[in-house]
This record gives sequence, structure tokens and C-alpha cells, in this order.
Amino acid sequence: FIFYKSTDFSLLLCSPLSSFKIFLLKFLETAFLSSWPLFLLAGPMILAYGMASGAGAFYYILAVLSIIFFAIFSSSLSSVFSLAAAFILRRLPKFINFLIIVLGLAAVGYLVAITLVPRTEILTQIFQAENLESVMVSTRFVEEEFSFWPSHRLSLVIFLGSSNPSLTYLILALQLIFSIVSLSFAFYLAKKFYGQLVLEWQEGEFWARANS
Repeated sequence: FIFYKSTDFSLLLCSPLSSFKIFLLKFLETAFLSSWPLFLLAGPMILAYGMASGAGAFYYILAVLSIIFFAIFSSSLSSVFSLAAAFILRRLPKFINFLIIVLGLAAVGYLVAITLVPRTEILTQIFQAENLESVMVSTRFVEEEFSFWPSHRLSLVIFLGSSNPSLTYLILALQLIFSIVSLSFAFYLAKKFYGQLVLEWQEGEFWARANS
């Protein structure tokens, strides 16, 4: 919605801004709106864990960098998804669009449900009598359930940044690479398709703009 139907488009489309500059503006808006809760929640966590573990200033720098890389990566992925969805949905019948949206939401809901809702076998393994005194065993088992989520790497940097620097550096390097790749791909798609997609979704707006 922010990329194609926000209320300020009547002003933006009459400005001399190129389509890519409008995309950058909307990308920054989306990144801010989707990332500020992450900073708000992770900030106290990083501060508390750093103080409890006696970590130095370098730990806080690494943790903040990890949050920034994760925010860039997630915002870039959402932008790519938005561009792809806008391109596909404008070229298919409404009934097919409805089916795609319903099936997509169902798939996302199922993925979240199988991760967040405890299954019987998970509860059985966690609360086995022989494991009740083994807190680390249960913790690692639960951690494995979330290991495929990108946010798990962020949590590893926060909780292992002061005790396992080699793993922290590796995760940060991978986060940086994925952030650059995803951001570059999003910008490439925006330069190629965003101007056309905005006009299609606006339907009838005049667009005084500089050459893209």
C-alpha cells in the first residue's frame, strides 16, 4: 500500500522526482515503520545482556550493526515482494488474484503456526522427567525450532557476541552480504519496473517527472 496507494502520491506524482527517487522515499518510509519496533525491543535486551555479562563497548557496536543489517535485509525483501506482487496482480484476473492472496496468507499462517504453536512431540521432549533439571537441553531444543528464521542470526549475535566473537563475526559478514545482495536486487527491480507499476496502480494520474 505504501509503495502504490499512500495518500501523498497525488503530490509526489506531480513533482519532478524520478520514479526511483520516489521508490527510495517509500523504501525509507517502509524501513522506518517496520524497523522501529525492532530497535525499541532489542535495545533494552542488548543493554541488559551486555551489563549482565560484563561486555565491553565493542559488543554493543556489533549488536547494533546486526540489527541494522537485519533491518536492511528484511526491508529489501519486503520491497522485492511488493514489486513482484504488484507486477503479478495487475496482470491476472481478479479471481486468480484472490486465490493467490488466500493461498499465500494460508501458507504464511501455517508456517507461523507450526513454529510458534507447540506440537505434542515438542512438549513431550521438553518436559520429559529426565530433562526437567537440564535447562540447557530444553533451551537448545526450542532454539532449533526457530533456527531457520533470519531473526535467529540476530539473536545469536546478541546472546553470543561477548562469548563467541568468531561466530559473531561470521554471522555479521553473512548478514552484510545478504543485506547488500537483497538491497541491490530491490533497487534493480525498482529502476526497471517501479515507474510503470506506479502508473498502472494509480490509473489515470498525470505524472510530471524527470527522466528515470
